[in-house]
Amino acid sequence: MEFPVFDLHCDTIHEILKCDERFDVNNLDVSLSDMAKHERAIRCFALWVHDDYKGNDAEAQFQNLYSTFKTQLEL
Repeated sequence: MEFPVFDLHCDTIHEILKCDERFDVNNLDVSLSDMAKHERAIRCFALWVHDDYKGNDAEAQFQNLYSTFKTQLEL
């Protein structure tokens, strides 16, 4: 019996950026190609900024992650 997948990922985009991976195919826990294998799936993504970043540096890191996320979805 197949069950629907409900997955929450807060560090995927961070890892893609850090490891110079791609969102469509990668060696991480989540990729677009893996998601396509499931008939029904819910995926939620958040952009995680490490606690080491503060103030303007945190904002810049968020913008970098957000830009990476948008770019990866367009590939």
